Amino acid sequence: MRMKKLKIHDLLKYLFLTIFCITAAALFACESVYKKVGEISSAIPFNYPGLRIESRFIKPDGLKKYNPVIICFGDSVTFGWNVTYNFSYPSLLEKDLMNNHSAVKVINSGIGANTVIKAYSRLKRDILKFEPDYVILNFGLNDGKLQKKNPGNTRKGEISYVYNNSFYAPQVQIDNFRNTYIEIIKILKQKDINLLLLGISPVTQDFPPGQDDSFFKMQRETYAVYNNAVKQIAEQEGIDYINLYEVFPICKDLKPFIQADGLHPSAKGLELISKQVKMYLEDRIQ
Repeated sequence: MRMKKLKIHDLLKYLFLTIFCITAAALFACESVYKKVGEISSAIPFNYPGLRIESRFIKPDGLKKYNPVIICFGDSVTFGWNVTYNFSYPSLLEKDLMNNHSAVKVINSGIGANTVIKAYSRLKRDILKFEPDYVILNFGLNDGKLQKKNPGNTRKGEISYVYNNSFYAPQVQIDNFRNTYIEIIKILKQKDINLLLLGISPVTQDFPPGQDDSFFKMQRETYAVYNNAVKQIAEQEGIDYINLYEVFPICKDLKPFIQADGLHPSAKGLELISKQVKMYLEDRIQ
């Protein structure tokens, strides 16, 4: 009887030690992840849902020592899709600005697949709570991307195409895009935040992959409408605007500046964006 009790006691002891070791290993792993985040390690995956890991642990109280605080608010172009964090345009921008403004902080608030509708829903969480001095907005690539739709869901006068017996329309129709973008801007202006709007970054002639010239043309025409809408919004709201179509070398081969998917800027393309924004901000920030 005593031997049986001993075995049960030993089993419980070993079980406790096993649980302890597993827990300790997990905590150590978490600590390693946090360390990598702090160092902006290239070991962090390129692509994942939500904000960049480097942005998720920023707290409002931790920003008091920085001046100015700049937030880059956008989609996968801002996120830096398929590149490590240090090649994203917000990271490049911060590095360049720090040469003359050592206290500057640039936060990457880009999320892949974001439209202005999704951006509006996260405005308080990802922008307002940080009380930034500047916000740089860049939306439109996902809003204007053509998708198969039900013809019954599109109203007369809205952008739509019939292609190969299927009905296509932008993910977010132009009026909804324009109205939501303006609403975002008005909320930010009420907080006395300085704003800069970036137009849509260009896509290659063969975007989206797997389609033909007719579809490529439809998509480019649609993006041109959305890019022009951003410019009109900036003029209407009295906000400065950078036309990225003019920043990228449109008359030359875009391939070095756009990734193989034809949509996302490459590291070289993101550097073009960063340098243009830096030129704009350099004489404006104190």
